[in-house]
Formats: sequence, structure tokens, C-alpha cells
Amino acid sequence: MDYKKERTCACINNYEDENLIFHKGREYQVDLFPLYYQVYQNGGWEDYIFMNEEEFQKYFKLIE
Repeated sequence: MDYKKERTCACINNYEDENLIFHKGREYQVDLFPLYYQVYQNGGWEDYIFMNEEEFQKYFKLIE
């Protein structure tokens, strides 16, 4: 059973963590899991962040 859904999201507010920067207005790949979102900066294996739903909605919007 697959619990992951792959989608595209748009960054609505700049987000920066220790290693990655996500820019407002750009689109990113996101994997949706039941308890968290995994947002990829460049679609690679090491360039992603984990966010809960509240954090995700503050910085990103799913593209329908």
C-alpha cells in the first residue's frame, strides 16, 4: 500500500533552513505523507526538508 503522493507546490514565502533556500514564486516537488510533507529543493536525494502541515501552509501552496 502506497501512502505517499507526489505533487508540485509553489513557494508563497521565502524559506531558509540551515542548508537550503526556497524562493517565493518558484515551484518545487513535494511528497505528501500522512503526517508530514517532504519538499525537495532540486528533486535530489539530499536536498529536501520535512514540514508538518502548519509549517507547510505558511510557506507553500499545493498546485492543483
